[in-house]
Amino acid sequence: MSDHPLFSSEHEQIIETIREIRHSLHRPQIFAELDTWPRARLIELLNDLLYHSDEDVQETALRALIGMDASRVVDCMLPILSNSQSELRWFICYLLISFGDGRSVLPLVEVLQHDPDSDMRYMAASALKRTGDERALLALKQAAIHDTGMDYEGRRIADIAQEAIATITARSGPTE
Repeated sequence: MSDHPLFSSEHEQIIETIREIRHSLHRPQIFAELDTWPRARLIELLNDLLYHSDEDVQETALRALIGMDASRVVDCMLPILSNSQSELRWFICYLLISFGDGRSVLPLVEVLQHDPDSDMRYMAASALKRTGDERALLALKQAAIHDTGMDYEGRRIADIAQEAIATITARSGPTE
């Protein structure tokens, strides 16, 4: 049972089901079971579970949302970038790299500029390289000059910021 008082028995049913997704070889059947729920309610419940205290539940709920409605999941993911759990924030940045959705640019800029975790700043710059547009250039230029941090693999944030700048300017044309 969840330790959060706002989670209902519906949430508990979804938690049981999504835990099966994580540990089962029968994922298509489990997704088929999820499809029996009213779509809007299921998305609402999964979105709620992104704030569950169990990180496995959070991550699996996110994966279930992606599997069901990838276009809606970006809106669900962005508020989590301010979550205190760095592993989940890192995972969100990682996912945003593959989405390339313009809605994520400003939240990723915020992470790049203010997150104390160098892994997070690296992932944000990586996501901006793929997702970014000109709105990210100022923050990326500042990171390229001033951010001396490295991710857990020793890759410099300044280097990925410079790569992102080059990618964005090549895509949109030269800037100052």
